[in-house]
Amino acid sequence: LISVKTDEEATFYEYITSGLKITFGVAVDFTASNGSPRSKTSLHYKNPATNHNPYTIALTAVGNIISDYDYDKRFACYGFGAKPSKSEAVSDCFFLNGSTENPFVDGVSEILEAYCGAVDRVVLFGPTNLSPIIEHYIKLAEKVVNDPTYFILLIVTDGEITDKTNTISSIVKASFLPISIIIVGVGYGPFTCMFVLFYIVVDSYFLALEILNDRNKLLKDFSKREAMRDNVQFIALKDFCKDISAEKISKEENAFSNWLFENQSKIANKVLADLPYQITIFYKFCNNLMPSRIAEIVNEHITEDCPRRRLTTLRIQGRRASASPTSAL
Repeated sequence: LISVKTDEEATFYEYITSGLKITFGVAVDFTASNGSPRSKTSLHYKNPATNHNPYTIALTAVGNIISDYDYDKRFACYGFGAKPSKSEAVSDCFFLNGSTENPFVDGVSEILEAYCGAVDRVVLFGPTNLSPIIEHYIKLAEKVVNDPTYFILLIVTDGEITDKTNTISSIVKASFLPISIIIVGVGYGPFTCMFVLFYIVVDSYFLALEILNDRNKLLKDFSKREAMRDNVQFIALKDFCKDISAEKISKEENAFSNWLFENQSKIANKVLADLPYQITIFYKFCNNLMPSRIAEIVNEHITEDCPRRRLTTLRIQGRRASASPTSAL
């Protein structure tokens, strides 16, 4: 025996507690395919009794989960596919809170406030382009190469995506950066376009399903460039509303509270099935950056004006939280 080499095992929990910053942001679909917010059939219609609709349900359910991991609980909120106001041009990326300076709000409750304010202010339009908001996050991620920061982007949409080719290219590009994308489909779907995103590349519907559900089958763009890793997942809200319609949930506050109580853990399992794996794989295998090194980088950046953030113990869920299928959290 000449030498022995041991590899440092790294878990999602260790990355979080090492000082890795996770920052959460949302993007909401305001295209005309959702229907006019004044119509009761619209996905953006806010029930007067509760102020809920399918979008608020998705933002609350997923936001409550991801917010636990955000390092400062300040969330960037965007809208796309609409005129931010009657006097403005159509935008594929605008601040949801109506600010001209920054898109940040504090906590999930303010995400909902920003969204509800936007529903009353914006003019639904189109098309449904996802690539601009993903490209925006790509630019953000490129600016923090020396600061351990990981971006999670939640996109809530009715599923009718227009720029499929550009969206695929953006997703592949984002896989090389510290970005994960969670797409939540609201409404009744059937969200075939989500499968088409993959189908038009791999020329096989069944392989498209496998890519969506198998982290080991990687997406390729039209130039045949393969994604570095799995970095996107799709969730259909209707899958969690099989026993009660989203309209019913929206109309009655008790129904919404009961639904959220019964389904929060199921949604958490779905969201966290891939997310911890995506983060761990990015740093350990794609960048060879272990938790111990992240802790060193964080310590190097600590000054009197920038104290260490408070580390919290997180409740880890999900079957893919480890760096490899056989390693434990």
